[in-house]
Amino acid sequence: SDVISAQSAPVLKPTALAAGQYAGTVSIIGLGGYLPDRIVKTEELIKDFTDVSYDYMLGVTGIKERRWAADDQKPSDLAYHAAVNALKMAGIKAKELNAIIVSTTTPDVVMPSTACILSNKLGVRGIPAFDINAACSGWLYGLTIGKGLICGGVGHNVLVVGVDLQSRLIDKKDKDTYFLFGDGSGAAVLSDTKKGHAMKSEILIADGDGLRLVRREYPGYKIAQNEEGIDPWIRMDGHLLF
Repeated sequence: SDVISAQSAPVLKPTALAAGQYAGTVSIIGLGGYLPDRIVKTEELIKDFTDVSYDYMLGVTGIKERRWAADDQKPSDLAYHAAVNALKMAGIKAKELNAIIVSTTTPDVVMPSTACILSNKLGVRGIPAFDINAACSGWLYGLTIGKGLICGGVGHNVLVVGVDLQSRLIDKKDKDTYFLFGDGSGAAVLSDTKKGHAMKSEILIADGDGLRLVRREYPGYKIAQNEEGIDPWIRMDGHLLF
């Protein structure tokens, strides 16, 4: 595939902290985001349903529009643009990163990780790069893990990216999900060497009793072909969830 056969980037050698060393306060020093060009308005989607009105759906969701990616865009493409913007705001270069974390429910492929694909796009090698999957709370998980890597002595600068490409995973007949999900990416650079928004504390909670509230049976950002017995769409019980 194009992912596996991509030309290797030049090896860069970032500086890491000595094992176990903690350098102090971890701060968010740069933020970046990226949205695809295509704007899809709720008024456009509501035409597929005769039993609900635009005013009702706007009142329930609060969403007037969302972004959908182009057919040739992958999650790593969105993540790359957000990462570049975050690095620019942070005032550091990609070669100064010591780790990359990508939080996503829609990876490019099962493996390699989207974080490794992103590191290749950024031209960085020789640093930790891995994905996590915590759905809507993935951003908070990523920031917490990134802070932990810095405090644990892995390095000074960590890139955390949240990205999802979900427009291809919504059932056009399911109004519980059709109006909610879109595509986009956000990124943050964490550091203990530059001043920014200090991360004071984090709270992470999971509850296994709600496993069926939001779910998808098949991985990735594409719909499975010829997979019998598998529901490929995102499903949600909005009444119970909210």
